Amino acid sequence: MSAARRNRRRPGGDAPQGTDHSQAEASSQAATPSRAEAGSRPRRAPQHRRAADGLPTVAQILQWTTLGTAVFTVVALAATIAPDQLGTVVVAVSMVLFAAGCAAFLTGFFRAVSRSRADEMDLPGLFFLSGSVEPAVRRRLLILLTMQVLVGIAAASSRPFTVVAFCTLTPIFALGMMALCGATHGHFPARRS
Repeated sequence: MSAARRNRRRPGGDAPQGTDHSQAEASSQAATPSRAEAGSRPRRAPQHRRAADGLPTVAQILQWTTLGTAVFTVVALAATIAPDQLGTVVVAVSMVLFAAGCAAFLTGFFRAVSRSRADEMDLPGLFFLSGSVEPAVRRRLLILLTMQVLVGIAAASSRPFTVVAFCTLTPIFALGMMALCGATHGHFPARRS
């Protein structure tokens, strides 16, 4: 057999015909990613830094939500005992938390719209933090949301035809803070071009 014929390359690869086929296949597989690797996209952090645009950190979101839940729980329980004396206080606290929750929700929504140009945002990850933040952060915010819902329903149910019924508006605060957390600090896959 001539030397030219031995050095001739295989039609499907770059290795000479005399080379071991398993080595050639291994080198071609190493050069191209597998289907699973090609299909999975890396999750990206937010492009903008928190300090530059003045948005709160995760720790601040957790602190504010915890403080708001604690104040709401104390005021709601006190208003349940004495609705005539503390009616104005429970309405004020409920409305302030409701307004803060609406503002946080809208801020998170518009932040998510601007990020969606580069990242593939999903609703469970954005609003309920499913897979977008650390599990401990998600768990704590869900517990605070659950507490606000339970306290609000319990207080309004115990005094149904009084101003204590305003307590049912308060869980919007925790929902808004979760949306803000997801839009600002959530990790989402990069959008395919």
